[in-house]
Amino acid sequence: MHTMTVAFTQLTPQEWGIVGGAVLVAAIVGFLLGRRKKPALEPVTSAPLPTPAASAPRAEAEVVSFLALMQEKGRLVDFLMDDVTGFNDAEVGAAARVVHQGCQSVLTSHLSVEPISPEAEGARVSLPEGYDAADFRLLGNVAGEPPYEGTLVHQGWRVTNVNLPQTVGGDDTLPNIAAAQVELS
Repeated sequence: MHTMTVAFTQLTPQEWGIVGGAVLVAAIVGFLLGRRKKPALEPVTSAPLPTPAASAPRAEAEVVSFLALMQEKGRLVDFLMDDVTGFNDAEVGAAARVVHQGCQSVLTSHLSVEPISPEAEGARVSLPEGYDAADFRLLGNVAGEPPYEGTLVHQGWRVTNVNLPQTVGGDDTLPNIAAAQVELS
C-alpha cells in the first residue's frame, strides 16, 4: 500500500466499528498468546524432562499460524503494519472491508465467540452483588457497593472454544506469518 493520511476524527461509527474489529482481532491473538495453557509435563524415568522453553514454542507457533491465516484470508497484518495516515477515509473503508470479510471467516472457523451480555447495547442493566468483575468493566462514577445500575455501552466478547491450527515440525523456530513474495520476470 502507499502512504496516505486518514482523519480518524471524521470516521463514521460504522467505519470505527470496522477499524475496531481489526483491532479486536489483533487483541484476540494477543489474548490467546497470553492465555494458552502449556501442557502439563509428566515425570519420565527413562529420559530427562524437557525444559519449559521446549514446550512454549508450540503454543506460540499455533498463535502465529492463526495470525498467518488472518493474513492469508484478510490481509490483517498488511493492514495493521501499513501507515494509513496518507489514505482517505474511503480507501481505509475499502481496505477494512477486505480485512473484515477475510478475518471474520478465519475467526468463526477457529474460535467460538459469543457476547458476554445478552442485552442490547444501550439497554439499562443491573449488576447484582457477586457479579463477575472479569465480565463487566464499570465506567463513569463508580461508588459504593453492588448492585450497580447503568447503561450497557458494549456487550463484551468471550471465547468459548478454541481450535487453533496445528503446527508441524519439531524445532523451536516460529512459523512465518507470510513468506516474502518474489515475482519472476
